[in-house]
Amino acid sequence: MNKVALVLVGHGSVLSYNREIIETFCRMVRERGEYEIVEHSFLQINEPLLEDVLMRLAEEGVEKVIVSPVFIARGVHTNSDITEVIDRVRNRTGMKIGYADPLGADPRIVDILLDRAKAAASQIE
Repeated sequence: MNKVALVLVGHGSVLSYNREIIETFCRMVRERGEYEIVEHSFLQINEPLLEDVLMRLAEEGVEKVIVSPVFIARGVHTNSDITEVIDRVRNRTGMKIGYADPLGADPRIVDILLDRAKAAASQIE
């Protein structure tokens, strides 16, 4: 079996809206059909946790995974916490895991920021 899975990972929050956003991103990515398997996960607070998702995929025979953080910028979570989980799972399973960069300063995000600003402008006119 040579499937490649994509696992989105969010921070996790006590606010249900934050969990729902990650689940929605997951559904939207899945609908694009670029990956056979698309899963969502969280670093903390919400379930499923990243490590649990990766271990389940390994048990299901998935050999290759891309972990994509749904974070704007690099920080402790993206540079250490997520990579520690990935290393632990690699060492335990031998799974090949690629790790995507956070969203960063992408011009497509600037378009969204400007759209949101325009919408907010209507509140002050």
